[in-house]
Amino acid sequence: MKINVEKYISELLYRHDCVIIPGFGGFIGNYSPAMINPVYHTFYPPFKSLLFNIHLKQNDGLLASCISQAEQIPYEHAMDLIRMMLEEWNRELENGQELVIEKIGKIVKETDGIFQFEQDTSVNYLPDAFGLTTLVS
Repeated sequence: MKINVEKYISELLYRHDCVIIPGFGGFIGNYSPAMINPVYHTFYPPFKSLLFNIHLKQNDGLLASCISQAEQIPYEHAMDLIRMMLEEWNRELENGQELVIEKIGKIVKETDGIFQFEQDTSVNYLPDAFGLTTLVS
C-alpha cells in the first residue's frame, strides 16, 4: 500500500506548531507578521514560517496517529509507512540529492552533515491568513 505521508505532514502543519517525523526531525511553525515592501509597493500577509530541527526525533505519536485514523490502519502499520518514507528520504540525502517535500520545502544535506531547509512559500500554514494573498498596489 502506497500512502503519501508528506500529505499528512502538510495537513498537520495547519493545525499544529510542531510536527515531528520520528527518527528524522521536526518542523516548527512560527508566526511571522504581515510585511510591506515600500520599494516594490507590495503587501505580504502574515504567515507561519517553518523551521526544521534535526534534534526533534522522539516520536510524539501525532503523525502516526493521524495516518492511522485517516487511512483506518493500525498504528504500527502507520509507523512502518513512515519508516519506509524515511529510508527513501535518507537515501536521497546520502546520494547528495535535494529532498523536496511537497508543499513544505526542500532539505539539502551539506558536506559537513548539516541539513539546510528552505520553506515552500507558496503555502501559508497560518489559518488566520486563509485567503490572503500578496498584494501589489
